[in-house]
Amino acid sequence: MTPNLTAPIFRPCRPRRTAPPDDPQIQAYRSINDVPHQRELRIFTDTGAEAVLLPLYGVMVPFHITTLKSITINQDNDHAYVVQEIKLLRSTVLSRDKERAERATLVVQEKLVRGKRVYRLPDLWVRPTLGGRGRKIPGALEAHANGFRYMNPKGEGIDVMYRNIRHAFFQPADNEMVTILHFHLIDPIMMGNKKTKDVQFYAEVMDVVQTLDGSRRAMHDPDELEEEQRERERRNKINADFQQFVRRVQEMWERDMPDLNLEFDVPFRCGQQPRPPPPPRQQQQQQGELSFEGVPHRSTVTVMPTVNCVVELTEMPFTVVSLEDIEVVNLERVGFNLKNFDMAIVFKDFSRDVLRIDAIPTKKLDTIRDWLVHVKIK
Repeated sequence: MTPNLTAPIFRPCRPRRTAPPDDPQIQAYRSINDVPHQRELRIFTDTGAEAVLLPLYGVMVPFHITTLKSITINQDNDHAYVVQEIKLLRSTVLSRDKERAERATLVVQEKLVRGKRVYRLPDLWVRPTLGGRGRKIPGALEAHANGFRYMNPKGEGIDVMYRNIRHAFFQPADNEMVTILHFHLIDPIMMGNKKTKDVQFYAEVMDVVQTLDGSRRAMHDPDELEEEQRERERRNKINADFQQFVRRVQEMWERDMPDLNLEFDVPFRCGQQPRPPPPPRQQQQQQGELSFEGVPHRSTVTVMPTVNCVVELTEMPFTVVSLEDIEVVNLERVGFNLKNFDMAIVFKDFSRDVLRIDAIPTKKLDTIRDWLVHVKIK
C-alpha cells in the first residue's frame, strides 16, 4: 500500500521573508514516483532535487533543503559525511536564491552602443572581482558611445553606463602602488554574485616582489638605483596613459552628453595641490594637506576629500560619501589629552546608517574643521 504522504511533505513552505512573490512554496518532488527508492532506511541527500530524505516510521520522507534551519552531529563519524553534504547543499542553494533575489531588484540598464571612436585602456584589474573560476587575469576598459565595457580574455566582463554614474574619480599613483579609475553608481549592478554601487579599474605601477634571502642592498647599489629608475618610468607611463584616457572621455562627455554634468574628480592629497584632468569645467579647490588617517571599516586607511565627496579608494570596502548627502558631521572624543578623535557622518536620509570614521589623529582636527566650514557642512 502506498503511504499517504501529505502535501506539506512534498511542498514544504518556505518562510515568507525569503519566498519569491510569484512562488510562495518550494517543491521537492512533483509526485511520489519521483522520490528515489532506497533499499536502506538512511539519511540521503538528493542534490538534483535539492532535497534531504529522512527515514521516518519506515518511510523515506523528503524535505527541501531550504526548510532545514540547521543540522548538528554528536560524535558520530559514520554520518559526518552526510552532514557535510547537507551543509554544502544548503549553502549553495541559499547563495543562489540570494543572488536571484538581488538580481530581481536591479534597475534595467540601457544597452551599450558602440561608438564610432572607441578609447581603450589595456591591462587593468577590476574590483570587486567578476567571480569567475580559475586564475584572475587583467582585461581592457573601453569607452563607447554611452558607456564603458570591461572585458578580459576569458570573456568575463561588465558594462557601466554613463547615465548610471553619479561620481567618477581618477587617482594617480603617487605614494600608492596602483593607479585608479573609480565609478560610484546611481543604481547598483551585479559583480559576480553580489550587488555593488562601486566599480573600480586599476593598474599596478610596480611589482610586489620580495627577495627570498632577505639581504639588504647598499644605498648606492647600481642594481637598486636601476630598479628604482624602472619603477619611476613605469609609474609615470601608467599615470600618463590613464591621464590621456580620462582626458578623452571627459571631452566626449562634454561634447556628446553635456546634460549628464559628469567629470572626473581627483582626491586632494596630503601636502599636494590637486591635479584635475584638463580641461575641467569648474575650478578645483586649491587646498593641500586635507587627507587624514582614519578607520571607516576594519583597518586604518587614508581618507581624502574631493570637490564633491569624501573617499577612500585604495582598500576594500571602499568609502565614497557625497557631500550633498551629508546632514551634519559630529566630531567625537575631542580632548587636549587624547591622540585621536572620531567622526560621525549623519546623512540627510535618516534611514541610512551613520558612517563612523574612528581614530583620526588629533593634529588633523583644525584642518578638518576648516574644511567642513569651507564646504558649508555643520
